[in-house]
Amino acid sequence: MTVHLRIRDRLHRIFSIESRTGERLSNVLRAHGVPLNAVVTKVNGEIVTEDIVLDEKISVDIDMVRFYDLNKILSVKTMPQQGGKEPVYIKEHISFDSGNITRKRFPLDKKGVQETIERTFLEFVLENNLISEGETIAVAFSGGKDSLALLLLLERLKDKLPKHNLCAITVAGWEDTASFEYAQQVCSLLRIHQTIVKPSDIEKVFGLNCSLFETLSKIEASPDESIHTIYCLHQFMRRGVEECAKRLGSTTIALGLNLEDLFSSFLGAFTTGYDILDAPKRKIAGTTFIFPLFPLRKKEVSIYLKTTAEEFTNQGPTTAFDKGPASRGFYYYVSDMLQDIWPGIEQHVLEAFRRRSKENISFAVCKNCKTTHILQNKNDANEFCMVCRVLKRMNLLNQHCAGLRKRL
Repeated sequence: MTVHLRIRDRLHRIFSIESRTGERLSNVLRAHGVPLNAVVTKVNGEIVTEDIVLDEKISVDIDMVRFYDLNKILSVKTMPQQGGKEPVYIKEHISFDSGNITRKRFPLDKKGVQETIERTFLEFVLENNLISEGETIAVAFSGGKDSLALLLLLERLKDKLPKHNLCAITVAGWEDTASFEYAQQVCSLLRIHQTIVKPSDIEKVFGLNCSLFETLSKIEASPDESIHTIYCLHQFMRRGVEECAKRLGSTTIALGLNLEDLFSSFLGAFTTGYDILDAPKRKIAGTTFIFPLFPLRKKEVSIYLKTTAEEFTNQGPTTAFDKGPASRGFYYYVSDMLQDIWPGIEQHVLEAFRRRSKENISFAVCKNCKTTHILQNKNDANEFCMVCRVLKRMNLLNQHCAGLRKRL
């Protein structure tokens, strides 16, 4: 049976939504875009939680507690734009003009996806001066979708970008050798010079007393340290790529971090107070990291590859070490949800981040692995990075690092 719910705002205006008996009110409100924290619910005159199950026998009153026009926001003006006849993706963007909200929808067919992604990528790289004339760009290429899309876009658009040299650096597969071989095949087909970083190279940089795979497995299996697994993995790979790029004479490393990767980092910085460095161009100790995929969502990258380069989309599943803790996944989840509500929010956040003062950020160089890292606590006298502190606590450093271990 249909149940009509009436919501009254602070001006005593009423709008209604429909539901059915047996449904939980909280689910109904969320489905219609009504925030639970924006309303107070009464049943037969008594305040209740929104966990109640709707029944035609009860009288439900829902009152807004905030003074904003919920009905107008929920019925925001949508301006459909012309696009392909057989769309595979709809790109949305919310704009603000004189206090009004407009949601624009751009339906894109396969050709439209390719043109839009490549135009967005090209404009972003040029507007942010991510590539300089004559430099060598080292792409950290794992073979995954993001780094693959980055490599393809740089290769396909090379004639429209400042003239540069392009190479790929791949950390050899210590767990999934098939994905490593796949990365080699891609570089061979694209005729892009590829340099391999072996696990032994990384083991030497960090002074590990067991293989890289064993090290990560032990960290992953530790109840106290497993939360650090993905951060250790990323730093292992970063240092391997940095050292390789240095040998190749490249001072610019391109990373395939997409919009959600960077946006979730912004959310983490804003909610924890931890410092992060500039985006989409970041200089650390003589090396410049660039993030050309920032304006592209993971979904857009996936559709782009599927519709323009399906022969290159045979990646295996994510490795066990690359999944990260649930708390990290939560930032990605919130990022995805925010973009559903406010498509285009990332550009506002990027601009806000750029305006933040970074004058007080302090750096240190780890005495063990030589990683340049941010000192989150300015009074912290520790001379070693978080990863090396984990390695020390777990007795994963070589004997030749004994002098360092005492100081950790």
